[in-house]
Amino acid sequence: MSKSLASLLLVFMLAAAFVNFHPLGRYYLDEPYQRGTFGQAYVTVQNPTNDKLDDVNIKLIIYDLGVQYTSIPFDVPKGDSRLSMIHMPISRNVQPGTYISRLTVSNDEFRDSKHILVTIV
Repeated sequence: MSKSLASLLLVFMLAAAFVNFHPLGRYYLDEPYQRGTFGQAYVTVQNPTNDKLDDVNIKLIIYDLGVQYTSIPFDVPKGDSRLSMIHMPISRNVQPGTYISRLTVSNDEFRDSKHILVTIV
């Protein structure tokens, strides 16, 4: 086997290892959120790999409000999952409504996002 073919095969195998890697698991939003109070979001992060995921954090961005809530960084052992919580102070000046938001699980090596709806009353 030539070196170029072996290199190409190695690159393909490494790329295939990350196909369908979706660490963002189930999530629960304690909504509808009340203006002027604190809300919580609970997110499960899954690690189906054979390596520990270091410094994982979760972000919830509500586009129209220009706010971003972030979890405390945490590690996920190989083949395991972790439940994390985001604390979200909801301003009393926010207009009631349903907002398009992005929920992201990431670290320096990966990112998995999902667009969700957040309701504030």
